[in-house]
Amino acid sequence: MYRVLILPVLLFVFLPWSPADRTSRAQERAGGTAEQGNTPPLRQEDQPTRKPEVMSNWVYAAKLIASDGRQNDELGYSVAISGNTIVVGAPYATVNSRYAQGAAYVFVKSPNGWVRRAKLTASDGAGNAFFGSAVSINGDTVVVGANGVNIKTDLHAGAAYVFVKPPSGWANMTQTAKLTAADEAAKAYLGSSIAIGGNTVAVGADGAAVGSNEFQGAVYVFAKPAKGWATTSKFAAKLTASDGARGDQLGYSVSMHGNTIVAGARSASVGSNVRQGAAYVFVAPENGWVSDKEAAKLTASDGAKDDHFGYAVAIDGDIVVVGAPAANSPGTAYLFAKPAGGWSNTAAFTARLTASDGTKGDQLGYSVSVNGDTVVGGARSAKVDANARQGAMYVFTKPEGGWTHQTQRFKLTASGGGPEDGLGSAVGITGHTIVAGAVDARVGSKKYQGAAYVFSAGAPHQAGKPAAVSKQK
Repeated sequence: MYRVLILPVLLFVFLPWSPADRTSRAQERAGGTAEQGNTPPLRQEDQPTRKPEVMSNWVYAAKLIASDGRQNDELGYSVAISGNTIVVGAPYATVNSRYAQGAAYVFVKSPNGWVRRAKLTASDGAGNAFFGSAVSINGDTVVVGANGVNIKTDLHAGAAYVFVKPPSGWANMTQTAKLTAADEAAKAYLGSSIAIGGNTVAVGADGAAVGSNEFQGAVYVFAKPAKGWATTSKFAAKLTASDGARGDQLGYSVSMHGNTIVAGARSASVGSNVRQGAAYVFVAPENGWVSDKEAAKLTASDGAKDDHFGYAVAIDGDIVVVGAPAANSPGTAYLFAKPAGGWSNTAAFTARLTASDGTKGDQLGYSVSVNGDTVVGGARSAKVDANARQGAMYVFTKPEGGWTHQTQRFKLTASGGGPEDGLGSAVGITGHTIVAGAVDARVGSKKYQGAAYVFSAGAPHQAGKPAAVSKQK
C-alpha cells in the first residue's frame, strides 16, 4: 500500500493490474463528529416466503466525519454497520506522528442523531500499517484489518484486530485481541478484507502465496475461543481455490453469512479473459471450518477481460452479490441465488444489476451490500451534475416475481458533495439504514480527509440538506 499518484488514472481507464504493483483501493482513486445524514429469472419456488418490503424513499440522515481528522486520512475507505452502530475505517490516519498507522471510528445512533463514541487504534501501531483497510461489526464485536502490518521481518504480512465493546459502552480503546497467520509471509496483506459472523472471523489475504503462486490469495478463518477473543496466530482454516493461479488475489473481498463464506478473486483469469475475475463460495462442514477448497466458483457468462468481477462481494441468506466495477464499461453488480441443490460452479447469474444512467468509468460494483430484498451498489466514480467522480449509490429491490435483470429503483447522492469525493468507495446496509464511504471527500480545507454518509429509509432527515434521491419509475 503505497501512494503512487498515477495509479488513479490507471484504474479509471482499467488498464491491466499486476500483483507486483498491488495497491489499496484508496490509492486507485482518480487522483468525528456527525453532521446531522440473459439468465432466467429466479424461480418462484426458490423465493423467500416473505413478501418484499419496498421502501417509498431514502433520505439523508447524517454526514460522519472525524473531529480530529487530517488531510489524507481517507475516512470512509471501509465501512460496516450493525444495528445502531457504524464503524468507519481511516487507514491513512496519522496516529502519534506515525503516518498511515490508521484508525477506525465508532458512531452510535442516539435520540439526537449519529454521534461518535470511540476511536479504535492498535496498541502496537506503526507507520504504514494501514489499520482500517477493512472493518466489520457483529453486535458488540468489531474487527479491523491492518494489511500493512509487519510481522517480525515479514513486511506487509498483515493482521486483524478484534475489539469487544466494554460493559460501559464504546470508548476510545486499543484491541482486545490481534489475529495473525501462523504461516505469515511478506506481502500476504492479511486484513485486506474482513467479515465477522457470530463467533467466526474471516480475513482475506489477497497477497498470500499458495505454493509457488504469488498473490494467489487466501482467506483465513478464526474461531472465537471458549474464554473469549485473545491474541493468536492459530487459525481454524485456510481457504484457497482449487484452480487458483498466480495473481488471482483471492480474498481481496470477503463476506460471510452463517456457515457460508464468499470471497472475491478480482484478478482471476477466466478462459482467455485475463483479470475477468471470479468469486468462490465456501461452506463449512457440520463440525466446523477446516482448510478446504470451494463449494462453488461463480463467474459471469457475459464477462470480459479486465472486468474485475469479485472486486466486492456480499452475501445474505441464499443471495450472493458480486461487484464488477469495470464490466460493461459503467460497471455491474451480479446477483446469484443459491440453487435448490446447493451451491455449485456456475456462470449463470440470476440478475444483472445496472444503472439506467450509467456512463463509462462510473465503477458501479466498486462496493456492494445486500440485506434481505435490497441490494446497494457503489459507483464511486459517477459524475454528479458538474462534479466529476463525486460518486453515487444505486439501490435495487426485489420485484414481487423475484430477482431479474434490472436498473436501480433509487439513486442516492450527497447534497453538497464535491468533485472527487468518491461516494460509494465502501457501503453497508442493515434494516432501513445505508452507510457509504466517500473516501476522498474534502472536509473544510483538508483534501482527502474523507467522510461517510448515512441514508435512512422512509424517515425524515435529522438535519442538513436532504439527500439527492432519484426514483426509478
